Amino acid sequence: MGPWSIRDSNRPFMPGCSHETIRQLVARGVIRPETVIRGPTTRQFWELAARTPGVAHLLGKCYACQKPLQPSDYACKGCGAVCEAPTDRQHLGLSPVRLLPGTAPASRVAASAEPGHGGAANRHHEQG
Repeated sequence: MGPWSIRDSNRPFMPGCSHETIRQLVARGVIRPETVIRGPTTRQFWELAARTPGVAHLLGKCYACQKPLQPSDYACKGCGAVCEAPTDRQHLGLSPVRLLPGTAPASRVAASAEPGHGGAANRHHEQG
């Protein structure tokens, strides 16, 4: 399991995979430029692999300008976009956690919804 997912209408409930698995699937030709994927660099929104940071360069293209790249390139020579994907498995590309009504006292729920607040996950660390 992992933070990357591959859209497959025949198997819509497949668990996610690691970036290393994505690399292997690109090398085997399973993931192609038109494959729809999501992960930390897409903020978990579905995107074409050729337009996905951290994956497009494995397919030989810059995700931003679509110029040719080598899989070993760190950044695009044309537009300067960085090609690498985050390797921290805890980073899923999701928005901050917010408390829901009924899960904590009303004052904590309201405080966690304020703009600029770190969310419930950060409140836990502040208290603990």
